[in-house]
Amino acid sequence: MNFTNKEIEYDFSVSSEDRTSATTNKKKVIKKLKIAFFLLLALLLLTYYFLVTGGGRFSSFYTKVIFTGILLVAFLLTFVVLYIHLNADVKLKHFLNYFKFYDIIQFLLLTIFIIVFLQIFIFKTASISGSSMDPTLKHGDEVFILQWVNKYKNNDIVVIDATRYSSGNQMDLAEKHYYIKRIRGLPGDVLSLKQVNSTNTYEIEINGVSLKNVDGEAITVKEESVHYQNLERMAGKIPEGFYFLLGDGTNSRDSKSFGFVDGDDILGTVNFRVWKKFGVVR
Repeated sequence: MNFTNKEIEYDFSVSSEDRTSATTNKKKVIKKLKIAFFLLLALLLLTYYFLVTGGGRFSSFYTKVIFTGILLVAFLLTFVVLYIHLNADVKLKHFLNYFKFYDIIQFLLLTIFIIVFLQIFIFKTASISGSSMDPTLKHGDEVFILQWVNKYKNNDIVVIDATRYSSGNQMDLAEKHYYIKRIRGLPGDVLSLKQVNSTNTYEIEINGVSLKNVDGEAITVKEESVHYQNLERMAGKIPEGFYFLLGDGTNSRDSKSFGFVDGDDILGTVNFRVWKKFGVVR
């Protein structure tokens, strides 16, 4: 495509006093169409990249396909409109009558595409419901979930698809489909239990080190509890691709209840809170 401005020929579709305004509008329209063309191209390439790498785990496959299709159509239409404006003999009167229309439509479409792209592939907002991550995250907090993270480390706060891990109506996020927990064991780490002073209390260990809660106290389970029975069965090396997750709160449904979590069920990491407090979440 020829992206240089075509020479504006003299025409009589506008009066002489409007000709300067019309030619200026034409140059602005073509410039904005070029910007829209390259922005949509960039979004298409990024969308393709995230589709290939499995990004946007909160959104269904069909949602991502539909968005990609609409984005492709918008890109092709922009290409056609830009080509016409660069190569066809569009009367100057057109740019007097429709300049504001171009401005508004382009701004709205680009804004919508960028926001939807970010929500599908980059981040998602969520409201915390419950106390499973208290005191780190409290009921009513609003957080950003980054979806493009594919590698996780210890102490990352993550959101998982609760479909395979939920029990009844007990959920952690208001959407009623997700749990939010902290990674306490990585693939290959060794999970074990250590008895405390010949009592019926056992500390949870990863690689021989007792896990601590946010107050610095060892995380324990009672021998007669279901949690102890589950952890005793799980003891040993954490399988490849799986993670050991715990909530920061004392009443958290987590890996003590439902076992190791498949990495494919981790949807993103929580690093930032926007309400009720504002700032980084650790």
